[in-house]
Amino acid sequence: MNLNGSIHLTRGDDRAVDGIGWQALFEAEDPHEVVKLIETAVGWTTASADPTTPRSLTYRIIAAVLGRTINDRIRLTVGTHWYGASYLTPEATPAWVSEFEGLESAVRACPDEAGLPLRHFWMIHRGDQPSAVLADDATLYAAHDGPTSLMPLYRKTRSLEDSVNVVLGASAS
Repeated sequence: MNLNGSIHLTRGDDRAVDGIGWQALFEAEDPHEVVKLIETAVGWTTASADPTTPRSLTYRIIAAVLGRTINDRIRLTVGTHWYGASYLTPEATPAWVSEFEGLESAVRACPDEAGLPLRHFWMIHRGDQPSAVLADDATLYAAHDGPTSLMPLYRKTRSLEDSVNVVLGASAS
């Protein structure tokens, strides 16, 4: 920026970029217009990838569930339970894994470079009782239902509300 009335932009290569005048900045109705002007001038495009991945959705759901239940009478906790399960043989698989339909096969199919596939699964406890499991791929395993993928539910509305309600419903039983 300079006092002579323009903002100088560079691309990092040899191609010239037209500057943006101060008048254009002051005429912009909101700061996002200015950012868009600069992005257009230097040739930056907006990202086309979905910013919410299954893993990030999982963590957002966990945070929302814990936030929503912070003052509940019966405490809700979430944690990983990968310890002691480096070799998933019938003898080494924790007993709680079989309580959730489809979870054991999902754990066995989960690729894990460290040999600890259960670290990709989050156990939801209501009090001291396991009530549901949420996988890093945004799949919910409930005690009385088969696996439920939460990503399609999220994509339908781009809101955590429905996904969080499904998790809370599963963990209430």
